[in-house]
Amino acid sequence: MKRLVIIILFFGTLNSYGQQGIILGNDSLVQVTFQNNTQEQVVDMAEAISQKYNRVVLHLGRKYPFGRGGFFQSSQSQENLKAFCMALNRREVEVHLWYMDSYGKDGFKALYEDHEGITNNLVEELMRLEVPYQGLVLDMEWINRSGGNNNKKYLEILAYVKKKAKGKQVHAFASIIDVPDHNKKRGYDEAKISKVIDGIWPMLYPADGGFHKKMGNIQPWVRDIRIDSMRTYFDSRSYQVVISAEPVLLKKRLFGVTHLASPTQSASLFSHLKKKRVKKYKYYTITKYKAVSDFSVANRKGEKKQVKSKQKLFYFQIKPELVQANDLIWEYTYLH
Repeated sequence: MKRLVIIILFFGTLNSYGQQGIILGNDSLVQVTFQNNTQEQVVDMAEAISQKYNRVVLHLGRKYPFGRGGFFQSSQSQENLKAFCMALNRREVEVHLWYMDSYGKDGFKALYEDHEGITNNLVEELMRLEVPYQGLVLDMEWINRSGGNNNKKYLEILAYVKKKAKGKQVHAFASIIDVPDHNKKRGYDEAKISKVIDGIWPMLYPADGGFHKKMGNIQPWVRDIRIDSMRTYFDSRSYQVVISAEPVLLKKRLFGVTHLASPTQSASLFSHLKKKRVKKYKYYTITKYKAVSDFSVANRKGEKKQVKSKQKLFYFQIKPELVQANDLIWEYTYLH
């Protein structure tokens, strides 16, 4: 009989630290906020954000944010975008607008073939609408995965965006680690990138590295010593680091770990759990639970997954110590 182990990842409070940047990257949040809300509601949201954060990264969309089917196609969403950015700037909060995101070599190829048109349209629309902002952000992850060779093409895109940005800052999210040669193989020649744009934003997402069993316990592959090594490397290059606050519910079977539930449901699970023990580490704690009743959760595809009473559970919680003053936090919906 296969054993079932569940891991929950949820980010702790960050209020004990100085201001960081926050990323608004959830598609549903962006659509509801800018397409359905009034300008007053959008401004109120901006005011609330300005009380906690000194930078905002707003996801506009993957290709043409103002085109057909884009998040900001309607006049209402465009007016709300302008009001939101103006309200943040009045509070001296920087606004960085994120567009063009892809994963893997095929996703990168699709953007590369149309990158000039995408950037031209974005810059022109922002100018037409008179949206105030401080920078543009790109998110092209693992661009060489599965045999890609896109280093030069990636630099072409960055150089074009920097040219069209006309004095605005340009940054890039990057899936890099603390080994420069390995990063080059992934598609990110840090030295060359740093000469083209204003900065690399490395993504430090411990949960994305996966989990494994060790002597009856659960451990992330990206443990404290690994986090320290990457943080030291990133700090040595003055990178602003992106820390994931995403709560993730995982199911661990005899072979491997799979995603079990959507993040927004994690808080309601504790009524079904009984705490057994807590192990504290530098950047996270792991709490062992046992299910006291049957319940179900939905995965990212909306599929219901059943959990049986008496099954072993582990709660993996990132500690606030992982976040430093100048970090960017992924993502707004996980903390508010």
